[in-house]
Amino acid sequence: MDRQDYRIGIDLGGTKIETILFAPQGQMRHRERIATPRGGTDEYGDIRDAVCELIRATRQRIPGGAPHTVGVGIPGTIHPASHVVQNANTTALIGRPFQADLETLLGRPVGMDNDANCFTLAE
Repeated sequence: MDRQDYRIGIDLGGTKIETILFAPQGQMRHRERIATPRGGTDEYGDIRDAVCELIRATRQRIPGGAPHTVGVGIPGTIHPASHVVQNANTTALIGRPFQADLETLLGRPVGMDNDANCFTLAE
């Protein structure tokens, strides 16, 4: 594999959020799972913040701040014109600019797609 960057992948589901870190040559370096926040007064904000914190914590495991990419699989789709989440099983995401919000909070680009599409690409 010719990749030069570490890769952080996030799988956001209705019950869990999981992160995985791959080294440039493809070796898994770290994996962690937390419960998806549910039912709070700001469920969307709680989910957004949990994903950001998981990404930040995973970035701390990258040696010397090496270059890395971040990709998130979500249980819904991103509307191509409005860039908000639609058709999500995690209903707190619907109508929200989840990708833009993560990019703002993290100060970096974040790739995002439907989790089933991400699974297909991974296979």
